[in-house]
Amino acid sequence: MPPADCSFCPESVLPGRIDESRIVHKEGKISIVPNYGSLATPGYVILVPERHVVNFKELPREEYGSYLGAVDYVDSIVGPDSIHFQHIGTGYGKTIDHAHEHVVPGIPFGDFRDKTRELLDSLSGETGLKYKYFEHKRDPSLSLQKMSIGIPSPDKGALYFYGDALQGIFLLEGEPNPKYSAILRKVSAEILGVPELADWKAVRNTEVLRRADDEIMRETARMFGKEIS
Repeated sequence: MPPADCSFCPESVLPGRIDESRIVHKEGKISIVPNYGSLATPGYVILVPERHVVNFKELPREEYGSYLGAVDYVDSIVGPDSIHFQHIGTGYGKTIDHAHEHVVPGIPFGDFRDKTRELLDSLSGETGLKYKYFEHKRDPSLSLQKMSIGIPSPDKGALYFYGDALQGIFLLEGEPNPKYSAILRKVSAEILGVPELADWKAVRNTEVLRRADDEIMRETARMFGKEIS
């Protein structure tokens, strides 16, 4: 995908692109941005590399180190009781084919894992989806690359997430399906008690919801010592 056609690339010409006015912190070439569709949760941000890659592990060593620094910085602001998640593989949850990581405060790891499993099980009868799950202890002193030792690499798609002490991955088997779109956002919305806010595009296209969403994003920016419009 040419960068101009990717809303997460600096060269993007698309509406809703990430520009300097939305960024609350930069760690090297990794931007921290309050997320559209904030799920009524102050502190919900995404981590986005400037480089157009589909997976953080494709970043050069220095930029990957900046990503790890961004993870630590966000946790220092929003607290350790947050869930970090990534959709891996086009058509398996990811709606923008540019690496990015969601950070949602106030969601325990076990609740997130169990709700994800519940949602995947509900989809299995409709789509033929099958999955395997792997879980390991997380050592915050290690890079995510080293932490991932023992977790298989996905052949197609995966749902990867981690909290303060644990990391988990659902490896997805079967063909991509639109029903998987933003599946971990749906999980987060269910746990936070706002399932009606799971579809961020619907939120941004509804004036009342968009105004409330903008205010949450401004509150998030203030947590990082920034003011955004």
